[in-house]
Amino acid sequence: MGDKVSISFRRGGNESVVLFSQWGGADFLRQANTYADHLRVARIGTKALLDPLEPNRAMVDFIQSLTTDNVSRGASDLYLAATPEDGTGVSDGHYVVRLDRGEKG
Repeated sequence: MGDKVSISFRRGGNESVVLFSQWGGADFLRQANTYADHLRVARIGTKALLDPLEPNRAMVDFIQSLTTDNVSRGASDLYLAATPEDGTGVSDGHYVVRLDRGEKG
């Protein structure tokens, strides 16, 4: 039941923990991709001490954005797991959001 999907962020050989959404479905994946695009653009020309495109940092920032951008989420909508297999079954699949699109090297 629900529209369960899971995502993780990847850059190079590094991948974040997995975030599951019970009700988000395709819209949740769109939100994650839009957020990754925003991070890539915002990073241009900055010299941050901590890299916003590090996958686990991106995941924490994405979760924070979900709770601060007026998105109404039930208490049981989101949860984290180490791998896609560690969560309960997803009806709409697991997706890896690439943070290194367009990077050279």
